[in-house]
Amino acid sequence: MGESWFEDPNAPNNGPQANTVVWVFAALATLFLVLRVTCKYRKHSQLWCDDWFLVASWILLIISCILVSINTVAGMGKHDDDINPTILDTLGVRTLFVGSLYAISSAWSKTSFGISLLRVSTPRLRIVIWFLMITTNIFMYNSAVLGWVMCRPVTKLWRSSVDGVCWSTGLTLPIYMFFNIYSGFVDFVFAILAWIIVIKLQMNLKEKMGLAIAMSMGVVAGVTAIVKALD
Repeated sequence: MGESWFEDPNAPNNGPQANTVVWVFAALATLFLVLRVTCKYRKHSQLWCDDWFLVASWILLIISCILVSINTVAGMGKHDDDINPTILDTLGVRTLFVGSLYAISSAWSKTSFGISLLRVSTPRLRIVIWFLMITTNIFMYNSAVLGWVMCRPVTKLWRSSVDGVCWSTGLTLPIYMFFNIYSGFVDFVFAILAWIIVIKLQMNLKEKMGLAIAMSMGVVAGVTAIVKALD
């Protein structure tokens, strides 16, 4: 018979803090999306593909946040020894889904921003934007898949006692770090390009500043991605 497991109510748990952080970011993303769609509605403008990419990105973000909340209730944020061993597999699979959904959501949000910039940029800048959009999607899709293939069987990722093999952390950690740093780099470049493009548009200074600041919100995501990579 296996050893009995008893929950320790005083066990260290970082899950609630993580859950709060993801929902704060989700709330900000929701506010930005609502404001964007509302402005389009009031100006009687139709939604373009960049808007739909942003909506799709938001949907994946909300799903990933819901999964984080479910995982938090199940014990995510505690040490493995403090989590009910009977739910470790389910918890591990949900965590992989969260990582994949977040990576794809990040790729689609940058695609949305890139498409918006393409519509008002010069031919030379379009080359840069297309390059960043394509490479970001390639890297983020690879990031979404990496967690599922780095261990065989996949359960060895969270159960070290399982027979199997995993890629060396000396390989996977630099790859994940590169993906996150590159994601943050693209956010910074898109923000800079937004200022360069908007400042040349024919509108008053107040409107230019408001539009440029709104389009530069990706800097926050960029800082988050880089901090995550270096953590």
